[in-house]
Amino acid sequence: MAFRAHARTRGISVELCTIEDPHPNPDNYLSATGKPLEPVIKCIAYRIVRKRPLHWRRILPIEWQLIQTQDARSVDLPAGWKWNEPVDELPEALRRALAKELQRLPDDVITVAESNYIVSVNWREKGGSDALEGVCSFLEKLALVTTPPN
Repeated sequence: MAFRAHARTRGISVELCTIEDPHPNPDNYLSATGKPLEPVIKCIAYRIVRKRPLHWRRILPIEWQLIQTQDARSVDLPAGWKWNEPVDELPEALRRALAKELQRLPDDVITVAESNYIVSVNWREKGGSDALEGVCSFLEKLALVTTPPN
């Protein structure tokens, strides 16, 4: 609870959430009777609103999602991260910020995403205060990235 209270003082919202498991192992999602269960993970979402440029109504909304995985290799991302779906129209400033700032995140972050100018980090909260600082710093840096006009 102290982590969440600290994040709130920095302008970051925090909520419990359930997300689809990006790496579902079917053996992990069976009931005691052998019935298949939904492949979902309960985690904590840390969110911040990314600064909207003055012309935000004239640009297409930006939506993207990154998944942290051991075997991920991408040219434009640090090792361990991959795009959930290829994103062609991502502004260069945002790509650079992601490539630089993803390294701050702890190993127990599951996904990072943006939808409607809200950047989210879905996290298991297993690290200490350094991990919290990494998540908060990541979100604060991404919140300042503005999108240039088309």
